[in-house]
Amino acid sequence: YLHSMRAWIPVVILLLAVSVMAQFKWVQYLNINSAWGSCTFNNLVVVIGYNGTDAPVIFMDKNTGEIVKVVKIPSGDKPTNCLQVGDRLYIGGKKTYIIDKDLRVVKAVDVGFNVYTLTSDGNYIYLAGSAEQMVREEVSGNVIRRWYTQVFHIEKRNLDLQLVDSHRIYQPDWRWGEIRELGVNPQTDQIWAVGYYDTEKRLNNIVIIIIFDKGLNIKKKIEQIFYPSPFKNAGLCFDKEGNAYVKLPWDFGLAKFDKNGGYVNASN
Repeated sequence: YLHSMRAWIPVVILLLAVSVMAQFKWVQYLNINSAWGSCTFNNLVVVIGYNGTDAPVIFMDKNTGEIVKVVKIPSGDKPTNCLQVGDRLYIGGKKTYIIDKDLRVVKAVDVGFNVYTLTSDGNYIYLAGSAEQMVREEVSGNVIRRWYTQVFHIEKRNLDLQLVDSHRIYQPDWRWGEIRELGVNPQTDQIWAVGYYDTEKRLNNIVIIIIFDKGLNIKKKIEQIFYPSPFKNAGLCFDKEGNAYVKLPWDFGLAKFDKNGGYVNASN
């Protein structure tokens, strides 16, 4: 369980052993201002921290909590999340990093957009978040307004981070949009994305789920059952039958979908 405070309070990492009663196995206090993401890498717990100009990637032993190594990344690279694929660790961000099993940075690629989430099917890496795009408002063929906004952006890259394909999504009435969660459905191999957008008329975070095939073609959009929210926290996971569970923001509960994106039910 990762608890981060965007203040001077240290981040506390707690590893729980579930038995009759949960017991703390170890507690590690990290000297960082906040934590942007976490994952596991072989026998290590990985935390992406933030300390102003630095974004330290902290590796800790799973069993003891001992800090094994710290890799410092410039905070301007905006690392937000991490994922293990084979014997490599991928740190997703505006500049995305590959770290090998010896905890050495072996590659860094400027992907050119804000990466908030990443996933993999074992053969490719999928990165998603938001990208800046200029929008024009026209009346009778005349441009009356221009502005820049953030729009949905997803990329497919090989395991060496070479670009294979990309897809950008924007609707004319959107003020902005971003993808926050990605996952690969184990039954269909389709890529599920959970995102948010605002419109000129509804200035709030409207939840949308988009299902892509592996060529990043849109197969389905789901948005009619959700309510706007002032928050952008969400979650996505699948069971072995391919049912998807989407943690909705704020206190709107958990929604369940079948493997094809059909709505099943939701709990509050």
